[in-house]
Amino acid sequence: MKRQTGFSVDVFLNKVAKAAGLLVATLLLAAVPGSSFAQSQPSQGSQSAPQAVTTQGGFSYSPAIPTGEFGDALGRTSQGVGLYLGVKAGSLPLYIGLDLDVGQYGSEKRDISTGFVDGTFETTSNLYQPHVSARYQPESGRFRPFVEGLVGANVLSTSTTWSDFGTTVEAPQDVDETSVAFSAGAGLGADLRLARVKPLGILGLTGSFYYLYGSEAEVPIAEGVAVADGQLSTAQTNTSVLQPEIGLYFEF
Repeated sequence: MKRQTGFSVDVFLNKVAKAAGLLVATLLLAAVPGSSFAQSQPSQGSQSAPQAVTTQGGFSYSPAIPTGEFGDALGRTSQGVGLYLGVKAGSLPLYIGLDLDVGQYGSEKRDISTGFVDGTFETTSNLYQPHVSARYQPESGRFRPFVEGLVGANVLSTSTTWSDFGTTVEAPQDVDETSVAFSAGAGLGADLRLARVKPLGILGLTGSFYYLYGSEAEVPIAEGVAVADGQLSTAQTNTSVLQPEIGLYFEF
């Protein structure tokens, strides 16, 4: 029996992440109408076009480190890439955007040879993380720190392929398992402007660190393939991750 303590870092981070998700939802509701109004109304006494909206994006290396029970179940880190696109909303230094991370947290190939089964199991497990983000970041300056909240989902997909080497019984079937969990979190980061590259705009470096709370889901275990019927072993765990990111940044 596990001993219960009065304070749990995972519980505290989960509460912070859930609060960040609620904040993102509130900002989305507040920013969308404001953004439309700001762009549709020309300033008084001026015949100039509506105020331009700044757009920024990024491409980064994005590993996802599972925490708590999720980490115990997987025992490995997802290696992946992240894409970000954000648009400035209204007059505040607030960017509403989309964040998509795609990674692989397991790939395994095993030869099985028993008295009844002779073949190979090949298992690949992927993690997809689509999120809507709200980022508070100053517009000016070469060094632009930011705080960001995200809300979205963790999608875990595991595919197992069975190759038959000529068994004496019916071979197990290929298996595809997918689990979807709610995800919300917050992070800190900074963009460093390097140079203006025509026609793209401003090029720079970006770095950040996030904690993303993930609700419980039936998580496929890559190394848990059952030889008898080809089905995957699963575990009911949270899907929370720590996620550092580093990459390139564009402003255009």
